[in-house]
Amino acid sequence: APGSYSVLIVDTNSGCQSPAVITVGDSRPKFDLGPDRSICEGSSPFKLDARNPAAKHSWFVNGVLQSATSPTFPINDNLSGSAVPVTTTYKATVKNPIGGCSRTDEIEITVIPKPIVNIPDPATIPCNATTGVIDLSITGPQNSFTYQVFSGPVTPIPVNLKPTGTRSEEHTSEL
Repeated sequence: APGSYSVLIVDTNSGCQSPAVITVGDSRPKFDLGPDRSICEGSSPFKLDARNPAAKHSWFVNGVLQSATSPTFPINDNLSGSAVPVTTTYKATVKNPIGGCSRTDEIEITVIPKPIVNIPDPATIPCNATTGVIDLSITGPQNSFTYQVFSGPVTPIPVNLKPTGTRSEEHTSEL
């Protein structure tokens, strides 16, 4: 193991001693992919970085070896319509070209789906009216949703939506 070691050399004929300190270095590549984390769907480009550009890199996604060999590896944050979070394990093995020592690190990335908004029809407001209605449907994980309505450079109107047991809700807001 890397560290400093004390050595005592003893001449068995004379009994004379000679102490020495030996330092053993760690020639394994140094990198850390960081702590496990969650990101929002579509928030990339996000890349993992295993550093050590002169070393040989092997990347694994959920245990499957990938063809990429560069120090960085892109995160797939596209859920392709999944309504539930998806966790993926990324692992990098970096081999030092001098001495052949290697180091491995892994990280779990959870991609959280973004809410999907459907506006069924364009809202129309009668001539000279000062209010109107926007109908929208939000689909996503069972959490609270917040949305804001903007009309040009005006202060947004915050509205909190709290789903109760369903994944899809319809809401109407007055303008």
